[in-house]
Amino acid sequence: MRDILLAALLVTTAAGSAQAQVAGGPAIAYAKVEGTAASIYLTSETGSGTVKLYTTPSKMTVTTLDIKPGGGELAFVERGKGFAPVLKIIRYDDHGVRLGQPQIVTGACSVDNVDYHPTEPLLLVNDICNQNPRVATINTDGSSYTVLVTGSPFLGDARWLKDGISYVYVRAPVD
Repeated sequence: MRDILLAALLVTTAAGSAQAQVAGGPAIAYAKVEGTAASIYLTSETGSGTVKLYTTPSKMTVTTLDIKPGGGELAFVERGKGFAPVLKIIRYDDHGVRLGQPQIVTGACSVDNVDYHPTEPLLLVNDICNQNPRVATINTDGSSYTVLVTGSPFLGDARWLKDGISYVYVRAPVD
């Protein structure tokens, strides 16, 4: 697993510094392993105002994350050895301060990847259910799980395109 995941650009700053108010909150999110856990941070494009948003339980890590277009919400996958991956959503204010506890999104199986739709409260996910890799959509509230692609030994890295209709993904082996 990677020690550091990037949602956009990683800029090293002093943790805990004051965050300036920006509509939707800071634009960059990253996860960093700290001891036996992982923490998710938000920061601005200039690297100023880094804010710690969340820390996983011990022996858990963050394997993928994505910020909702316009900010204010972040989806991520939390996993640990012997634990099924869990898709979670965190909401935060314009200062990057977390609003409540992370929401667990149920409905998908073992999620590997997540990507926010450009305009709707919809996630594109790669998950594996009964050893069957899939590309699917699920609403951010966990409703309306819809399989889009299945049947390949590997499906990964699904991403929405800007039009919000098309998407891309990796498939192997190619038939």
